[in-house]
Amino acid sequence: MDNIESLIWDTITQSAKTKFDYLNFEKKLSSANENTIDGLLFLIINGFAKGESKSEIITHVLQRAMLKKLNWEEFDIIRFVDDKEQLFKVEIYAAHVVHGMLKENNEPATILSTVNKMLN
Repeated sequence: MDNIESLIWDTITQSAKTKFDYLNFEKKLSSANENTIDGLLFLIINGFAKGESKSEIITHVLQRAMLKKLNWEEFDIIRFVDDKEQLFKVEIYAAHVVHGMLKENNEPATILSTVNKMLN
């Protein structure tokens, strides 16, 4: 993945962070760094964008949390993911559009411009 493609996904994740109390979420996962936490958000957004079920997304997030040795219980993950499909609907749609544009071999700069228009 090149820098501009990383920027595309980061732009979507950063937008999602503004939709809920990210600072409180970050405190709950105090043993994780920002990249790890952003990665968890991305798993959720990307999972929904790819049409995964909530249970599949929860499983992926739980696996990542365990891999990163985070103290995040399955029940808390379920509660966190539960309302994110609605809360992150614009970001999920943007990720869905990005996947389609990448599949069609659109230029990354064009994709980033589209994402910025969608999120602003």
